[in-house]
Amino acid sequence: MASGLHFVVLVCAMGVLWIMPNVSSTSGGCKFCPSGWSLLLGRCYLFDKTERDWTDAELSCLSRGGNLASFRSPDEYITLRQFVLKATGKHTTSWVGGHDAVKEGVWLWSDGSKHVFTAWGQGEPNDLGGEDCMEINRGGSKLIPMQALQKAQKELAETQRILDDDRKKLADLEGAIADLQAKYQDSLAKKKELDSKYQLCEARLDRADKVRKSDEI
Repeated sequence: MASGLHFVVLVCAMGVLWIMPNVSSTSGGCKFCPSGWSLLLGRCYLFDKTERDWTDAELSCLSRGGNLASFRSPDEYITLRQFVLKATGKHTTSWVGGHDAVKEGVWLWSDGSKHVFTAWGQGEPNDLGGEDCMEINRGGSKLIPMQALQKAQKELAETQRILDDDRKKLADLEGAIADLQAKYQDSLAKKKELDSKYQLCEARLDRADKVRKSDEI
């Protein structure tokens, strides 16, 4: 994390929602990138070595048709770090699109994507010194601790297990509802049949009663 007064380089990312005229894309992301941009994991990235504060960095990305980079998984995070390393020859501190400027402690990505990344280092993201903007590589070459990655993977697996269980329960419930609906329709048909038989019996009893009264006369 970093305060708004800290000047660092920036990384712009362009996904399927931010397309420049010479960018071809599919529903899965970018297919081709403009000159000077790099295609990584279906998105176009650009490293700008001009030092800016976070707001100016985001505006610079917007002027290029993108946003400051976001990441949703450890793979994207590591890929982004490797991209910066290749561009600068070191793990240069760089702005990314995370911020909690709207509501303190609620982190958002400037590109509007959902903030689902969980493999943070211990105590991150924090609000040290009133920080509202996010950077990567503040610790240089230090990667996210393996413990954090393993924790994130475990949480993801547990979330997937819960989701699979809920889907199975939903399927079972839908099956039970379908069975009840079928039984209800069957009950309606049987009720209709019984009503018809009852009316027939009533008619027969009425005729029998009339015959009995006629014989008595």
